[in-house]
Amino acid sequence: MLVIEDNDAVSDIYLGEFMRLFSHYAFRESLTFKKSNKPADILRRKHLKEDHSWIDGDGGNSGYFVQGFDRALRRLYFSGQ
Repeated sequence: MLVIEDNDAVSDIYLGEFMRLFSHYAFRESLTFKKSNKPADILRRKHLKEDHSWIDGDGGNSGYFVQGFDRALRRLYFSGQ
């Protein structure tokens, strides 16, 4: 555990680096989930979704707009809200 007191700049740098590493390894781990070799699934993984379905995810479980979910907290933190 690292405790930084009275230095917002340093704590922001550490948090940013932690989030960068966390996102990097979370992405790498996500690549191992349910690998499918169907052409349609391969194409779906390579491109961003152009409609609003990314907000709800699979049945509303993405959590970007659900109060208290870690994805929603990260979205609010990094958008400065």
